[in-house]
Amino acid sequence: MLIFVSQNSPRLQFIAEHIFCSVLNGQVKITTDQTIFMEHPSIAINYSHLTLNKGIHILPSPLLFEEDVHPMEDIEVAEWEELPCFFKNKKGDVPFDIFAASFFLISRYEEYFPQKLDEHRRYRPEESLAFKHNFLEQALVDQWAYKLLELIKKCGYDTSIFKLRNYKIIHTYDIDQPYAYRNKGLVKNFYGGMRDLFSGNISSFFKRLTTILHLRKDPYFKAIQWIEDFHSSRKLPFYLFALHGPYEKMGRSTIYPLRCYYKYLKNLKYAEIGLHPSYSASFKKDKIDKEHKDLERRLSKKVSANRQHYLRMQIPSTYRQLNSLGFKEDFSLAYAKLPGFRASTALPFPFYDLIDNTCTKLIIRSTVVMDACLITHLGLSPEDALKKTHALLDTCKKTGGDFIMIWHNSNLAAYEIKSGKANPWIDVFMKISNP
Repeated sequence: MLIFVSQNSPRLQFIAEHIFCSVLNGQVKITTDQTIFMEHPSIAINYSHLTLNKGIHILPSPLLFEEDVHPMEDIEVAEWEELPCFFKNKKGDVPFDIFAASFFLISRYEEYFPQKLDEHRRYRPEESLAFKHNFLEQALVDQWAYKLLELIKKCGYDTSIFKLRNYKIIHTYDIDQPYAYRNKGLVKNFYGGMRDLFSGNISSFFKRLTTILHLRKDPYFKAIQWIEDFHSSRKLPFYLFALHGPYEKMGRSTIYPLRCYYKYLKNLKYAEIGLHPSYSASFKKDKIDKEHKDLERRLSKKVSANRQHYLRMQIPSTYRQLNSLGFKEDFSLAYAKLPGFRASTALPFPFYDLIDNTCTKLIIRSTVVMDACLITHLGLSPEDALKKTHALLDTCKKTGGDFIMIWHNSNLAAYEIKSGKANPWIDVFMKISNP
């Protein structure tokens, strides 16, 4: 298919490739030559203010032809085909600038101007256009793309060039605490044991004692082995992000890194091991670089994937750092306290740096929901969490998106540490993983 513009731009090239190549799985070219456009025999889109009487006409707003980044306030949201839309047009075949609106959401344009950060210095979802207009749980860019495809069909074009994707579940795990009891140090375990006794949690006390004495496996490490068995039995690849940094309050809970643990990670068959930088390293490029190189040394292989601990990141600084450090992909784009599509797409995309106005090599893979979001922040029961997650999964199914969820080994331990009862979240995991 061919798009005509009076003036090309890297922003338009970026978003056109996402919509027509990534989401719709086709091919697209852009031209500024009217003659070539008028003679084009296949799908044609006129993205200009000229009246050419050919193809689908979409009127452009200024955003994709600008080279700076500036605050945008009071964006008016309307409706198109029962979907929210903005950057409205009074003329044209599509009543809004679908390319500029998609670029605004995917580039995370609004996050360049956060008004108030949360307690972990993260962008607050309440500030986003998606939250304010109730489309956070919609992969809106992907849904717009499918509506545009319907319009292309109605105009009589052959749409066989688009080989639509099937959805995928991409399993990812954060290993913040490889051990529940072992390797925590004598003092920490002593006070933990006393706390168990004084609170009447005898079950936890005996689990702690027998685990320290090597009479049973540590429940958190056993959960990692369970994850390995789950994927090995299905020959199913997964990502495992290992928290790697100093012993600190919000970070690694073991008092020293264990050679046997890293040896175990090194030999995982179906796992792509990624870096999970320490809390204190979140906004410090030199610390991330140090932890990255140290993890690669311990594993004796390259580590190209990353996810920020506590999802503690800021746009664009975090992505600019990761890109300059040579990471190939990042899984940090999600809200810790709310599920949904932070960039309004369920497809991977390269980070577009609005400061330099260039498309980078760093691939962003948006995470849809985190287990801690469902369990801790929303306080959902396993049954309600499953309903919520299946609704998000269905959204990915409809547009061939990637459903990415964060699980922690601590939440997949066979027994809940506090109660000693069977863990219902394992059943939730299985029902999500086998929809």
